[in-house]
Parts: sequence; C-alpha cells; structure tokens
Amino acid sequence: MKLAAIDIGSNSIHLIVARIDGEGNIEVIDRMKEMARLGDETLSTGYLSEAAQERGLAALRRLKQLADGYHVDDTIAVATSATREARNGSDFITRVADEVGVRARIITGVEEGRLIYLGTREIWPFGSRRALIVDVGGGSVEFVVADQRREYVVRSTKLGVRRLRERFLPESPASAEDVQALRSFIRDQGGAALDAVRRSGFDIVLGTSGTANAVTRLCNDTRGGADPVEPNHVPKVVLSETAERVLGLDDMGIATLDAVDDKRRDTIVVGTVLFDTLVDTLDADGFTFVDAALREGMIVDYLERNRPGLRMTQDVPDPRRRSVLLLANRFYNSTAHPRNVARLAARLFEATRSVHGLGQPEREWLEFAAILHNVGNAIARRGHHRHSLYIIRNGDLAGFTDRERLIIANVARYHRRSAPKSSHENYMALAPRDRETVKKLSALIRIANALDRGHRGNVHSLAAEVRGDRLELRILTHDDATLELRAARDQRDYVERHLGLRLDVDVATIVPRAI
Repeated sequence: MKLAAIDIGSNSIHLIVARIDGEGNIEVIDRMKEMARLGDETLSTGYLSEAAQERGLAALRRLKQLADGYHVDDTIAVATSATREARNGSDFITRVADEVGVRARIITGVEEGRLIYLGTREIWPFGSRRALIVDVGGGSVEFVVADQRREYVVRSTKLGVRRLRERFLPESPASAEDVQALRSFIRDQGGAALDAVRRSGFDIVLGTSGTANAVTRLCNDTRGGADPVEPNHVPKVVLSETAERVLGLDDMGIATLDAVDDKRRDTIVVGTVLFDTLVDTLDADGFTFVDAALREGMIVDYLERNRPGLRMTQDVPDPRRRSVLLLANRFYNSTAHPRNVARLAARLFEATRSVHGLGQPEREWLEFAAILHNVGNAIARRGHHRHSLYIIRNGDLAGFTDRERLIIANVARYHRRSAPKSSHENYMALAPRDRETVKKLSALIRIANALDRGHRGNVHSLAAEVRGDRLELRILTHDDATLELRAARDQRDYVERHLGLRLDVDVATIVPRAI
C-alpha cells in the first residue's frame, strides 16, 4: 500500500509518501516541503491570522495534489505547536478538512516526542546506547531519552526557533545582550526537561528535523567539509565556532552562506545558538544529525497500529473487501461461520439470478453482509442482529458510500428474527428500490445462515436450482444434517414472501470429513 504522512508544523509543512509492503517494510518514495510559517506572530499572539491560515491551506493543497498523484491508500496528518497553541487552532483544522480534504489531528508535545522517537528508531542503530533526541521545530523543542526498546524521558518545551527569533533575535547582527538573554532563556525554559535528561543519562545526542540538518551543514562548512568517517557528527568545538561566526553576521552576510537553504536563513542564527547552548549546558561532546522526523514516526506508528491490515493487502488487493474483512477480524474470534454463510449465500445468489434480477454490486453486498452479520455479538448476543446493523452502518468501511453501508447493514440485520417493517427506521431510510433489494438479499442470507446453523461447517457443498416457483436445494454434508434442515425449512415462509419461491431442501449424500 501507499501512505502519505503530513506534518503541519509551526515553520514548515512536510509531506512524505511511503510504500509499505505486506511484511511491513517502509520505502519513502517522495518528499515535499512547504514553508507556510504558521508560527509567524501566532506563537506570540496565540491566534492564527487569516494570512497564516491561507498560507497553510495553499501549502496543503499542493501537498495533497502530490499525494493524490501517487493514488495513496490513506493520508494521515498531525498539527503541532503553532496550531496546538492557537485559540483558533481547531477552527483551522476544520478548514483543512473542509477546504483541502485532509483530516488532521492536533497532537500534544509528548505525543510529538513519541512519534519523533519512532521515526528515529526506524533508521538509526541504537545498539546498546541510550540517546538524547533533540527535535527542534518552529514552536517547540522535544527532548526524548530512549534506547532501542523504549523511551525513558519525553519532554516538550516552548523553545522553537521561530518563537525564539521573534522574541530575542529579530535583527542581525545580534547584540551581546540579546544573545546572553537568549542563552539564559534557553537554560531557564528548558530547565525541568534538561534536569530530567541529566537524571536519566545518555550516551549520545541526536538532532533531528530541518533545523538540525541546517546547523549540521553550516558547521561542516565552518570546518571546511564534513568528517569522512562521521559526516553527520558536529563536535562541540565546531558548533561553538559556528555560533560565534554567524552571530557576527548581518542579514547581507547571512545571505552569502551557501551552506544554508534560503528558507532557513532567518532562523539559522537562533538555531545554531540553541544547539550550542544545549550541548554546552548538558556537557555533551556535540550532536549527530539523524535524517528522521515526526512524519517518519507517523508512518511507523500507523504501521504498528495497522499491521494486520497491511499483511492482508497482498492477499486481498480489493480495498472494499479488505476493509470488510478487517472489520470482521475486529469483532470475531473466528470467521469460519461468517465465511461459510458468505460462500453459501453467493451460491444461492447465482442460482436465483433469473428470479431476483440483481447484478454484481448486489452480489457483493450480500457477501459482505454475510461476513459481517454476526459482528453485533461483540456488543450482546441478545438482539445481536440490531447491533450488527449499528456496527456496519457506523464502522470504518473504506470505499463504500453511505447508501451501500445502509443496504449492507439492513441485509445483515434481517438475517434472523423480524422481517422488514415500516416501523423500522433504518429500513425506511432506504429508497423504495433499495428496500426491495434488502428483502431479496435477506431471504438468501437467511437460507445460508440456516445451512450453517450449528456453526460447524457441516454443509460440504450445495446444489441449487429454480424450477418454476420452487427453489430446490440439495446439500452434501459431512454429518447428520437434521439441525440444518430444520433451520432452513423454518425460513420457508420468509423466502416465499420476499423472494417469491417455495423452498425445498434435502440431503443428497453425506461426505466424510478429510482426516
């Protein structure tokens, strides 16, 4: 399958498109970044301006266009600091859904840190080491102490580079007083998080995401090139030299830094000072850039939560059928009975085509209703057919219209007990033509369900034929079929009333089970 992950950050909005195979292997096939600068003024005013929202919406439209071009199976999106802190952040997320068609959720700083850890773990070999992961965004900095197995410390602080720049270094070159105030603020604001980091202990500092990458490139430029052995490692002394270098530059000087991307120039000074201050405060030997970020962690998290569905992707390529089976697996301990009912119902549908006059879509609805007809047992056995209707109608069935869900839900609901009535709200919500379809399909699912009355797969095969106004069934069974025959014959009145056929069921022969 293909999955798109969108990180709506305070400085930039990122997209990655990944291909995930049935074994859970992840391959990133495309990336795109838009500098929407949602944090401009928002982090100080606590309000997403109309201009910021429009920049964000325009950026998301472009990202979605790229994702749509890959025909992704799903898109996941999260919003972080700027949206999280804005009083109208939820209003913006609603606009994203309505105007762009992307459903995003606002996540906490701790959740952000957890996802960053998952992304880092996916690509960086921890071995036996414990790492401090420092993820610097536009609005916040996440500190995560973790090893290959788990996180030990996860803290989120309001130390993002856009926030710090607006408050301390709005102009270049910065005064000595402003720089000192910035460093003091970093130590004070990060105090509780840094104390927790020291208590936990760490072997190495890892810097993730865009600011860490930009600082690493600039530091390598300062020392005349990357270390051939550790190209992404920035020693403490080089970091300090680089901070001193950029603090002496004005806007023109910063513009001449070839190692810095144009879109990072306005935050490179504060980003470098931030890393320099953190490394010095923690008495670390420097930091190592790891090309992982929140969006990679989103992919890993999705994979861990949806691994059964991903394994099914290879075996069941049709997304509609796959979503039905995934819903069934959530509610059944065993799918043997519903699969038997679906198999028998499909055979009955084919045998009665000349009578019901329905086509391939209706055949699929019947099969899907048969697979899901007993999911209501997960709520309660008593009245489970009504609970099944609720689950199917409200369940996450991908690729189905609301009309299709309602039809399938009604067919499953009428696999037993009462016939459709005008007093049944969900039945009457259907168009008249669809109500007739439900009556015909419910007659077929009742016969199929009766033929597996003992949930024991006793019916080996079924021969069905319409002769005049009769539906003749001859079943091959493994054992005595008294239970199945009685159940099927109990449905005669229902079948005749809704399908117009008189039901005749008999056992042709008994086929011993294979040993």
